[in-house]
Formats: sequence, structure tokens, C-alpha cells
Amino acid sequence: DLLKERKALVKPSDMASIIYTSGTTSEPKGVMLSHANHVSNFLIASFTIRLRPNEAVLSYLPLSHSYERMVNYVFQYIGLKIYYTESVNNILSNFHEVKPQILVTVPLLLERVYEGILKKGMKLSWPAKLIFNRSLVLANRYRHGEEMGWWYNFQLNIAHRLVFSKWQAVLGGRMKKIICGGAKVQPHLLRIFWAAGIPVFEGYGLTEASPLVAYNTEDDFRPGTIGKPIADLLVRISIEGELMVKGPGVMMGYYRQPELTQQAVDVNGWLHTGDKAEMDDDGFLRITGRIKEIFKVASGVYVYPETLENKLKQSFFIANCMVVGEHRNYLAAVITVNFDYLREWCAEHHIEAPPDNSVLLSLPKVKAQLDADVKRYGQSPKESENIARWLYTADDWSVDTGELSPSLKLRRRFVHDRYRDVIPGMF
Repeated sequence: DLLKERKALVKPSDMASIIYTSGTTSEPKGVMLSHANHVSNFLIASFTIRLRPNEAVLSYLPLSHSYERMVNYVFQYIGLKIYYTESVNNILSNFHEVKPQILVTVPLLLERVYEGILKKGMKLSWPAKLIFNRSLVLANRYRHGEEMGWWYNFQLNIAHRLVFSKWQAVLGGRMKKIICGGAKVQPHLLRIFWAAGIPVFEGYGLTEASPLVAYNTEDDFRPGTIGKPIADLLVRISIEGELMVKGPGVMMGYYRQPELTQQAVDVNGWLHTGDKAEMDDDGFLRITGRIKEIFKVASGVYVYPETLENKLKQSFFIANCMVVGEHRNYLAAVITVNFDYLREWCAEHHIEAPPDNSVLLSLPKVKAQLDADVKRYGQSPKESENIARWLYTADDWSVDTGELSPSLKLRRRFVHDRYRDVIPGMF
């Protein structure tokens, strides 16, 4: 009876959570979400996500993050088996233990899984290596929803048997879908994973919206977009190009910060997301940049650094990077190196790799290879978007060292402060 009384006192409009933002572009803020906020959001996802009771999901993102919190509510509501990994460092062994059918992730882990697969491919002997590389070429040509022709399909089926079935084995052998959010997925990764029979569905949200705003589904999928807005959300794009949303998922406000709340949610209830977006004729949304991250170079042209950083990270030698150049005549980048991959490359090319990463970066052949990749992926048809200067650091950017948020987003202010003594030297 006491339990019923206590439950009766709880109203849908009561605050259920205070979830802090990741602080990638500003100080973290406590987002107050009501029971109604949470429930409206996870119910919409539950009825469109196509999951079945008793399927297994591997959870590794922190539950303090709104993205992982929401999908965990979805899994509990549907009745999935949730397995929590001890550490992201153990996730590959957890894949084999759990054999999940669903993975909710951010692009950075997807990149690391792919890099791990490539490292194994580098160790193959001929002709297995030739088949592996040919399979990658085929996968990179994949176009979702397009008829590729019988010859392409025939070759892809062979690649599935000989190569991509082993990729499935790396992920436990039962992976049906990967749901990805938190940042933009690199286009080539989407193509390759879909071609390999491991569908990746990209979505978008923010803590202030509980968090889901839009995502791709089996029924509505378009590569390169974040999908269509969820059913109970109104969406519009301002004259300045900012994505604005309104609906039952919009937060109650920021904890003890009424002024910031008024800046984020206008008098008509529209939440200003801070992201620039475009919507195509079919209703699919595309995020083009974060307003607070966009900067202007000396010529007056606006630059979207995340887009350029994603291009650079197509290189397997680059673990992470940050593009800088506000009010400057050209762009530069601070680059962290994927030393695991670099050492594999050195072994393949019979280069003796010293144990000290800083010394490794100074080797002429290593520097030449890294520079070649930066020039390849750092060039753009627009001169204002070319990466003209760069520096390599032997540092490892992580959550523990502060460069990445718990959702593995780049914390720009922190990185800029850490390298404030060397960034001016690139200009």
C-alpha cells in the first residue's frame, strides 16, 4: 500500500533526471528531464527500432550519458538481454562472450573495430591478402538501394564467404545491426559495413531533447543523413540554418541556470539545438556543422572543422585530430597517430620501429608516409578548406586524459589549451 501511495505521488511532469552535457564546446550543464520526457522518447524508439525480446545487446557507453540511458530504457521495455562491458578495452573479447545481435555505439569505436580488422588483413599472406584487399575495394563501391549489377553481386557474394563472414565472427557472429550516434559516421565506413552484411543505422540527438531527434530505420534509410525526425517531434530550420525542435522530449530546463534555459528554449517552446542542418525533399535531415565549432578564416569564409577532421580520419594512420585556423590565412591540424596501425605498417615494410613513439615519428620514411596521407585526405576542392600545416603528437587522446568526452567527442577547448604553446607555431 505504501508503495502504491508513493507511486501515486509521482507525476509525469516531475523531474526524473539531471543529466550533464558532455562539455565539448562549453561548460557542462545539468539538463533536467521529466518522467514524461524520458517515456515519450524511448516509446517512440521502441516502436520503430525493430528489436525482438530476448535478443542480446552489448552496452559499453556510460549510463550517465543520455544516449545510452535512452537506449537502455528501450532495451528494458522490449525485453532484451543487456550485457555491460567491463571496459571498452575488453570489448572485442566481450563480443565473443556475449555474441550480441545489437550494438549501440559512437563512430570512434566503429573506426577502431575496422582498424583492427585491417591490421589482421595486413598480416595475411598472398593470395589471402589479395582477396582481402579486393573485397575492400568491392565494399567501398557499395551503394545502398542501388542496383549494382549481377557481376558485382556475384563478386560480393564470394567476398562474403571468404572475408566478410570473418568480420561477423569478430563481432560475435550474430550481429544484426549497429546503431550509431554522437557524431557523424565516415561515409566509407557506412558503405563497407553495409556491404559486409552488418547494417549501420545513423541517428542524431542531444541531451536537451531526451535525446532522440532523428534516426535511420529499416523502413526509412538514406546514407549520409541522420534519418527522419521522430514522429512526435516538430522540426524546423531557421533562416540562419539552425535546427530547431519542439515536442514532448524537450527538456524542463538547465538546473539552476534559468538564463541559459531561456537562450536554449524560446518563448514558443522551440529548442535551439546549436547544430546547422539541411532537410531534403523526402524529409531526411543532414547535420552540416556545430554552430559553436564553426569559425571564420581571414578571407571571411566559414569553415566546418568536424567535416574536415572526418576526412582526415579516413587515413588509418590518424587516430584523431583537431583542425584550427580561426582568423588565419590557412588551416592547420593537430594530429594524433594510430601507433598500433603504424607499427604494423612498419613491420610490413621492413622498417625497424623504435619503442619510443616520439622517435618513431621522426623516422624519415614514417614521416613521409604520414605526410602523404595528410596531403591526400586534407585536400579539398575549396582552397579555404585545405590543410596547409600540421603537427603530429605522440600523445594519446582519451576520456581519462581529458581530450575526449565520455561519449568520445572531441573536447576542443581542452585540446586547444593543451597545445596552446605549439599551435601558434603552425602559423
